[in-house]
Amino acid sequence: SSEGFDRLWEALLLTDFTFPTIGHFQPVVWFGILSAAGSLVSLVVVEAARLRLERLTLVPARAASALAGLTALTMLAILTLALAPTFAAAFALLLAKSVLSALASPLQQSWLVQNIPARVRATVLSMSGLSNALGQTAGGPGIGVLGDRRGLRSAIFAAGLLILPQIGVFAYAGRYP
Repeated sequence: SSEGFDRLWEALLLTDFTFPTIGHFQPVVWFGILSAAGSLVSLVVVEAARLRLERLTLVPARAASALAGLTALTMLAILTLALAPTFAAAFALLLAKSVLSALASPLQQSWLVQNIPARVRATVLSMSGLSNALGQTAGGPGIGVLGDRRGLRSAIFAAGLLILPQIGVFAYAGRYP
């Protein structure tokens, strides 16, 4: 999912939305504003949620359930972005996705480390990275072809749907203390 989304969201903004005419800002300035806003808002939200995230990591089932929820919200943000009617809506959804990813990432890393026995931890974490790369290699070109044939909105929507199995894994893991 991430490869297709990461490669196409900028093209979606450029082709399907009218950028606001504030001053003489070119699209590149808007991408900079979006990046800076995403970083700043993510920093503030993650710092505000830090203690809660740390408490969640103490109970693996609760951490997995929280990851299922954050991943579902991320999927919803991506699916809604594919349907967004305005630049402002797309901007807000991209900010939301950025914040949700920033919240989920440290929680997922902590959850993995705590639930993998030390003797195989390095191997499993390495395999996790390899699986991510394989998913990007397998999913990215397919999403790209879909974008070429059916449009960028369809490709972004499909990239969002590819997150669904991850939600299932986290929800399943959340059932066990």
